Amino acid sequence: MKPIHINVAESIIEPFWDPEISEFNKWKIEKINTSTVSFDQTWCTASFKWKGTIPGEYAFSVSRDYNNISTRDYDMLIVSAALQKDNILLVETSDNKLTMSRRFICKDGQKHEYELDIVQLENINSLKISIGAKNESNGSGWFNWIGLSNKTLLKKHIDAQNDFDEDTWTKHLKPIDFEPEFKPSYGILLRNDEIERLREKVDRLKKEANDDADIFKEITFEENFYSPETHINEYVNFLKDSRYNRERDTNNYLLKKGENAAVAGIIYKDKILLRLAARYALSLASCDNWDDGFICGFSTSSFNHRCFVQSLCLYECAFILDIAGEMFTLTGRELILRKMAEEGLGNVNYNTWKYEYIFHCNQMAWFSPGRMYAYAVLLQHYPRIEKYMDIALDDVLENINNTIEDDGGYLEGPAYFSCVGRDALLALYIYSRSRSINLKDLIPEKLNATVNFGEAIESTDQFKDFVPICDAGYRIKPSFSDLYKVHLVFMAYFFPESVWPDVYRKHKKRCGMGNNPLVWVFDDKISKKEIKRRPFLKMDITGHISSLRKTNNRYAKLFIIGNKAGAGHGHCDKGSFIYEYNGETFLMDPGICSYDNPLSIELKAPDRHNMLVPYGATEIPYPENPLGADILPSASGDESFVKAEIDLTPGWDGWYKLWKRSIISTSPEELDIIDNFVLEKGKGVVMILNSPLEIELVNDFAIIQGKTGRLFVSIPEGCETEVEFLSHPDTAQNRLMIYKEGMSGELKISMRMENTLKKENMN
Repeated sequence: MKPIHINVAESIIEPFWDPEISEFNKWKIEKINTSTVSFDQTWCTASFKWKGTIPGEYAFSVSRDYNNISTRDYDMLIVSAALQKDNILLVETSDNKLTMSRRFICKDGQKHEYELDIVQLENINSLKISIGAKNESNGSGWFNWIGLSNKTLLKKHIDAQNDFDEDTWTKHLKPIDFEPEFKPSYGILLRNDEIERLREKVDRLKKEANDDADIFKEITFEENFYSPETHINEYVNFLKDSRYNRERDTNNYLLKKGENAAVAGIIYKDKILLRLAARYALSLASCDNWDDGFICGFSTSSFNHRCFVQSLCLYECAFILDIAGEMFTLTGRELILRKMAEEGLGNVNYNTWKYEYIFHCNQMAWFSPGRMYAYAVLLQHYPRIEKYMDIALDDVLENINNTIEDDGGYLEGPAYFSCVGRDALLALYIYSRSRSINLKDLIPEKLNATVNFGEAIESTDQFKDFVPICDAGYRIKPSFSDLYKVHLVFMAYFFPESVWPDVYRKHKKRCGMGNNPLVWVFDDKISKKEIKRRPFLKMDITGHISSLRKTNNRYAKLFIIGNKAGAGHGHCDKGSFIYEYNGETFLMDPGICSYDNPLSIELKAPDRHNMLVPYGATEIPYPENPLGADILPSASGDESFVKAEIDLTPGWDGWYKLWKRSIISTSPEELDIIDNFVLEKGKGVVMILNSPLEIELVNDFAIIQGKTGRLFVSIPEGCETEVEFLSHPDTAQNRLMIYKEGMSGELKISMRMENTLKKENMN
């Protein structure tokens, strides 16, 4: 294979990210010190996972032969890979005369480019990569690509990008002594009267010596904030997600800062910040590509990472033109408008035309605020835009109607459901403001049913908004935190007779209002009505069961995970359950961490959930995911009782001939899990229970200790037990494993909650 250039100094020999052109099938995998290992190609990586290796030893290797790849123009071999913390990687390459090798340890669990000096090699005839873990017996990760580099030429290439500074914009910005009126240019997202009210709120908070008085300004003091030109690059980072960019660009953040500067500048009447916002928009417009890395523009590949980055760039540029537009000359404004139309909207529309699936998941909504805002701004200058804006409206409405189930459920879980409020409703809001239409007249009737989903997934845990099933995180990514608040405040505003206002207020109390101006605009409009929750809620299409019961003035929540066939962003968790008591989570779902962390693969696994998992086979037990079958429990419940029967056999082909689970709770403090199973392979089954709380084995019980309660888990006779602490970047996760040997049988686990707070009060 001949290396394919990505710039004057670097080339790629293994494009693992693109299955259509990758030579993944030529790689051989070999076990070294592990019981199970897999090496598979995904849509954008070559991923691997293993179990049961010896800590400190290599678990497996992957290798392939080449036909004299010339290294004459290069001095470095680069392996781009994401490994878990303390994983070991050994890279070996040979020209049949000399072998070069280097051992690496990943110290942070992030993606890195591992470099091996090949200056002494005449060519590359073979390549071998071995992976293991320093302290763990299990692991996962992925390869992105393998390439070659010339360090001398690379330095010249990178230095050539640093040709911009503030003086670059003398023809694009008004003179430095220009005095703005501090009024929005278009009044699309914020009208002048709304900005005046925001100023009044800030002034009132200042008089009250409230820390929130500087909420819009405090973010402007971070390091390098005043040098947007230093971040102009070939590409634009996808916020803090490092999966697709180069390691040298990891901290090169352009997005969001200009938007923050524009808000602070107009509210505090600070022309330096307003001018800074304009410089950020010009810097964005001067980046070569509104993609996150070379993989999206590789010369022999049609791969693209969809239009996530483009839609963010569109939103940011539209926002700055709207809020800080008076700082631009006609030349500066036109530079940005053209980039928005060609690089931004061109890519968004291409994705809209090409990918039908984006209309049936979160992505069409995700792309819509940037697309709609860009059209709304462009419409102020190019009247022919109007009909394209109407098409964008139809697309987002179609997406809402496609993704909201008739029972109000959202198949991709609570985190991706935020695309409804944060993105779809925001796009409708922008359209309504641009076209002077009442926003409530644009809301699809189908959205009314989502009050059921909100109630079902609402968490009673004092530290959570929702039960974190599917790809939901324990923490909102900082880059999305304020947009997530837009989701909550919009849902609270449009559905005042639901749990949404309470969810919004709970989040606000815990995390504050943030610095998104829309949250501040809508905050005063949120209903303060008391909402009564239903004790039992069954999502007939989505498949979830929610039970909320009160006892001794305390709430117990039991949530059971179902499945509609083909649901995306789900985990290997059908039939798993979550149990919360008195504001604490006792039996947890791990949710997900950032996708650029290799642990995100592991967190989807069945043994990270409260499942019955086969053990003793040579392969890693995994069910089909996404699961192509409906898992719809037969269930009933009331204020005291809940019972669910679930056939979990579908999707476990080759593992279970039969798996049926019964979940019975005769009171909020009692819970029985009864599993009947027939295995196809393995030695037996292990009941997995996961908790963020400490687990102690005492006689025939495992005890999960909370602040106000103690959950006793009975250990059936003849079963072996084990407790271990699992790595998780965002929360504690302790795992109780109850092993039952045999190819078939019944395993019943009984649990009982003891209210320790009540006991202490009695004393």
